[in-house]
Amino acid sequence: MASESEDLFRMGPRRELFRGPVITLVEREFEGRDYRVVEHPGASCAVPVTPEGKIVLIRQFRVAIGEWIWEVPAGTLEPNESPEECMAREVVEEIGWEAESLQSLGSIFTSPGFSSQRVHLFAARLSKHVGTQHEDTERINVHELDWDEVRRMMERNEIRDGKSLVALYRYESRFGRAQ
Repeated sequence: MASESEDLFRMGPRRELFRGPVITLVEREFEGRDYRVVEHPGASCAVPVTPEGKIVLIRQFRVAIGEWIWEVPAGTLEPNESPEECMAREVVEEIGWEAESLQSLGSIFTSPGFSSQRVHLFAARLSKHVGTQHEDTERINVHELDWDEVRRMMERNEIRDGKSLVALYRYESRFGRAQ
């Protein structure tokens, strides 16, 4: 049985197999076996709450699954950008609001079996509507919903995005219903 101590294991050399605009596929040797790992720069997402207590969700078309899906706003960290800076930028771009404050809800690893992606989770208290700035490649519709409706959507499996579900459950655990 393997030890669960916090000892770091020695990894073999890193060999780049593919580099794209967001991800890099690398091969690493560990204990005599080769592993392929998707390296990701990290991301941020937030549960945005309007001054009236509405939760802002987006409905976004995702090419990887070929479907429209409910999500909280999120984005990939730019080089030298903090998770907070990323989230402040994405809240404006995706839902058209400025965030008065961001409160950390921790972070998660989305798929640690093959990817290094860490997503930083926040609660975003919104202050001012400024209009969206969607990228050319984004297909996004913005929805302001009561917390009770968001909770029903979670229970009915209408929200299926992992980072969004974790952020929403952590928000509810920390703050209760949106206010």
